[in-house]
Amino acid sequence: MADMTTKILLFIMIVSILSFGFGFNAEITFVTLALMNAIRLPVTFFFPLAVGCIAETLVTMKRVKDVLMLEEKDVESKSFINDGRPSGTIKLNRYSSSWSKKESKTLTLKDINVNIEPGELVIIIGPVGSGKTTLLMAILNEVVQVSGNRVVSGRTAYTPQEAWCYNGTVKENIVFGREFNENKYERVIEVCGLQRDLKLLAYGDETLVGEKGISLSGGQKARVNLARAVYDDANIYIFDDPLSAVDSKVANHIFHRCIEEYLHSKTRVLVTHNLQFLNRADKVIVMKDGNCLAVGTPQQLINSGVDLSSMIGEKKEEEKSEKSEFDLRNEDINHNEDDEIDKTAQDYDEYKESKEESAAMGTVRLKVHLKYYGAAACRWLTVVVVVVSLCSQIMFHILDYWLSLWSDSHVIDQSMKVMNESQSNSTNITTESVPQASRYIWSDQKNNIMFYSITMVALLIAYSIRFLSNIELCLKSSINLHNDIFHKLLRSPTSFFENNPKGRILNRFTGDVGLLDQRIPLTVLDLNGKFGIVIGTVILTCIVNPYLIIVCAVLFVLSLPMRKIFLRTARNLNFYYPLAKSPVFNTVSTTFDGLTCIRAFRFENQFEDQFMVFMNDNNACYYLSAVLSRTFGFILDWFTIVFFAFLTGLLFTGSHVFSGGEVGLVLSSALVLLNEFQFSLRWLSEYETQMISAERVLEYTQLPSEAPLHIEETKPPNKWPSKGFIIFKHVFLSYSNSQPILRDLCFEVESGSKIGIVGRTGAGKSSIINALFRLVEFEGLITIDGVDIKQLGLNDLRSKLSIIPQDPVMFEGTIRSNIDPYDEYTDETIWNTLHSVKLADIFKAIPGDISAPLSENGSNLS
Repeated sequence: MADMTTKILLFIMIVSILSFGFGFNAEITFVTLALMNAIRLPVTFFFPLAVGCIAETLVTMKRVKDVLMLEEKDVESKSFINDGRPSGTIKLNRYSSSWSKKESKTLTLKDINVNIEPGELVIIIGPVGSGKTTLLMAILNEVVQVSGNRVVSGRTAYTPQEAWCYNGTVKENIVFGREFNENKYERVIEVCGLQRDLKLLAYGDETLVGEKGISLSGGQKARVNLARAVYDDANIYIFDDPLSAVDSKVANHIFHRCIEEYLHSKTRVLVTHNLQFLNRADKVIVMKDGNCLAVGTPQQLINSGVDLSSMIGEKKEEEKSEKSEFDLRNEDINHNEDDEIDKTAQDYDEYKESKEESAAMGTVRLKVHLKYYGAAACRWLTVVVVVVSLCSQIMFHILDYWLSLWSDSHVIDQSMKVMNESQSNSTNITTESVPQASRYIWSDQKNNIMFYSITMVALLIAYSIRFLSNIELCLKSSINLHNDIFHKLLRSPTSFFENNPKGRILNRFTGDVGLLDQRIPLTVLDLNGKFGIVIGTVILTCIVNPYLIIVCAVLFVLSLPMRKIFLRTARNLNFYYPLAKSPVFNTVSTTFDGLTCIRAFRFENQFEDQFMVFMNDNNACYYLSAVLSRTFGFILDWFTIVFFAFLTGLLFTGSHVFSGGEVGLVLSSALVLLNEFQFSLRWLSEYETQMISAERVLEYTQLPSEAPLHIEETKPPNKWPSKGFIIFKHVFLSYSNSQPILRDLCFEVESGSKIGIVGRTGAGKSSIINALFRLVEFEGLITIDGVDIKQLGLNDLRSKLSIIPQDPVMFEGTIRSNIDPYDEYTDETIWNTLHSVKLADIFKAIPGDISAPLSENGSNLS
């Protein structure tokens, strides 16, 4: 629409001049047109762009300010206090805390008094939600201190309750940027029970763990986190229930070899629900409802009548010896496990997780453009865009040509009138001496003004339709592609998410789809207009002087190699730009997930440096792209200046005499060409590089999909399954064409029975669940109440099964929406369920009870 600005202003000027009875000529018309074209881009493009950028900058500054004004940790207390006590001392005196300063009246810890001496092993127990983890956070200074005193002397190392890994190798996750000591490293691997696991991994400790440790089992992730803490030369070790993720044999090994022996001289604070370890602690802290109920040695607590088993909400069981009958049977089970490796211990399809994000190099293929516009699913709109674009551009240039004829005609009419009235001139000017083209102009100026006005209105309408139809076509394509890839993503198998980090997926939906939404529609519109103006201008100038065809051809030929060089470089930069952006998203996501760990290990600066490296790589691509664009524009400016010089020479040195209108038309068109030719090639190159994002989005439309959700022919009865009788018969299951994890598995589960599946980490326990839910397709036969589950739609199968996953998942919403996402049950039913799992009293104490909001991943719950 910016191209219409000069046309509208010129129309207003000419109509105003004629309305007041003044005459106009080519000099006035085309000089004015040239001046208007000179200020058109700054006024209609750069000024609105600057206003928009200022508005975006103000919004961005406000958002940055909001982040900077967020509540922060007390910087002065970030360094652990040392008041002269030996390293490893922890002292909380009448300590109370809350999660934030705004909620200082809601205490998470109340009047805590704890004194831990260097070298002590302290075990913290208590029921769910009693404040055990909060007490550890208080030691790490991750909660807001409301009252009391806190003294922590020495360096700390921390193992979180939910194991945290970043996207690196096993070794990198353990060493965590510290100096590598091979002897120390091997010892840590042994005491943390990781030797066997590393032998089973195809690349050993150089295996990439994937985002959030996706390539490791829950037990392996917990032990990697434990090894990270143990490898650190700290004075205080904080363990938040790391033994819950491993079996009893591994738990005994870790407690004895690691916590008791290797760290015997260190201060150790352990949260656990395993009562068998209590009698080996120097001190036990009993927590309930944020209060410290009791502190003392295990014998002191027993003598004082504290029922330790009730403190963790379990029925007290007789403690078993370290070599119990169950452990002996466990050894038999694990004896020949070396070849029974679960998916999480696989070579990950020959190191597939290490592959870089894919994107096509070279020219974007024609089918990408066709698929992009075809995604709009609106053929009539495509036809409208093509027809209106052609018509509007033809009208645009015909109006310029007609205006040059009109200005010549007006000058000739005035000259004829003056010369015919001159008595000294005996020769009258007749119509035979009037240029033939000027005879297409009406002698009555009212008719000319009427024609000019009607043509301008028609041109304005055509341009408006072209603008709206172009934008609508591109936005329809973008919306449909977004919906398509989102649907494909939801239907993708789990292997896709294992091979692709969250940041990479987010980049497709933010960077690439965002570019399709915001930049490509405007680029297509501008490219449409710029090329139309360039082609039309060249045709007009060649009509006036056919010799200009040679000059235009030379200019075009010279510009081709420049465009090729620019486009190749720009395409490579645009290829790397989204790839450089993915690590930025990954780093931010990983840092937020493991923020407590990073702070505990004092690694904030290292992660900041890593983030800056990725950010600089990302910015370097953007900066080089801008430099390349300006360099290309500078060179094209020289090309068009040479063209303008040749054009001027041909107009004034040839034998043919051109009228003022013709000269004005050619020169004003050439001035337009100076800008439009450069911009047309730049926009074409921008368009081709931006279409890389379209190609990347289209890649996601080809994602593999799971089996159909519903299969009407094999849909089970509504009451299926009525008994729950499960049969596994000759079941084989493998991941990514690797060796089978489940091999000829056969067993039956009787209706109503309770089955326990045991085995070491990587034995295939989770694979049985994956097969039952068909998260991974298998060979063989699995039936439920006689129905082959491979013949069912996935929704028909999974809607009849329920699972408590190894890693709990909660969605942002309310407690109720997480329990009953489809709103199928009454509040009474939900409360009865909460009573059965011992959560009713806890949620009743929360403001809003089951309608209370839950943060992402349930971060505001224990």
